[in-house]
Amino acid sequence: MTIGLPGDKIEIKNDLIYINDSSIDRVEVGEHVLEEDIDYIKFCETVPNNVSYFSYKMKNQPMSNYGPKIVKKGKYFFLEIIETILTIVDRNSIAFLLKT
Repeated sequence: MTIGLPGDKIEIKNDLIYINDSSIDRVEVGEHVLEEDIDYIKFCETVPNNVSYFSYKMKNQPMSNYGPKIVKKGKYFFLEIIETILTIVDRNSIAFLLKT
């Protein structure tokens, strides 16, 4: 799922994704426990085009920060689903979130 088009500013501040200085909607919707007894907080996140997905953050982990980065001409910033991992990807870095 593309969340950044050429010229867009993408940033993650304290776990919230910002697109052009506006945060995406993020609502805590529950908890999730893996078989290994790892506890996660479950969120529903909605990007500006009203596409929603679930993300998970391990409890008691520090806040994530990224950027800001301007998406270069001819490039895109996207969320990519790979098996059980939802990945925020650009050419320079990767951050991982569990897929629902």
